[in-house]
Amino acid sequence: MTILPSERERKIQWKYDVVEMGYNYRLDEIRATLGLSQFSRINSINKMRQKIAKKYNVGLSKVKGITLPKIKSNRNHIFHLYTIKIEKDFHLTRDELFEKLHKKGIGTSVQYIPLHLLSYMKPYRNSKSKFKVSNILKDQVISLPIFPTMTKKQVEKVVSLIK
Repeated sequence: MTILPSERERKIQWKYDVVEMGYNYRLDEIRATLGLSQFSRINSINKMRQKIAKKYNVGLSKVKGITLPKIKSNRNHIFHLYTIKIEKDFHLTRDELFEKLHKKGIGTSVQYIPLHLLSYMKPYRNSKSKFKVSNILKDQVISLPIFPTMTKKQVEKVVSLIK
């Protein structure tokens, strides 16, 4: 990646490129042990995230120009991310919303850039590959902050700034 997550946060920039194959070695023994200790609490943690997502859903449900995550009755969404889609009729673009929230101390992110746009994938592209949906969504999707200990007041602040 051309820019690390910590650097993206500091520079108020979510855009990155992947220029060569890499590896992810971030999990050392101490973090692995901590991760194992969390397994006993995973259901509780997931329930906390689901409650936060419900607060977002209630707060943002009537905001014109925002599409909320789809929740299906036969699925157990744990909200590792809370991702919304910014439509054309919202009063800001996704990038403008990202900047506005960051200036107010709210950390948001764009998690995934479509693979066909990364430099590393250039040799594998061909003229028949249009990826119409990916090309539309790449400018609309943003992840709002969500973490198990997020307070009602913190959610309300994010919702208020988006409105």
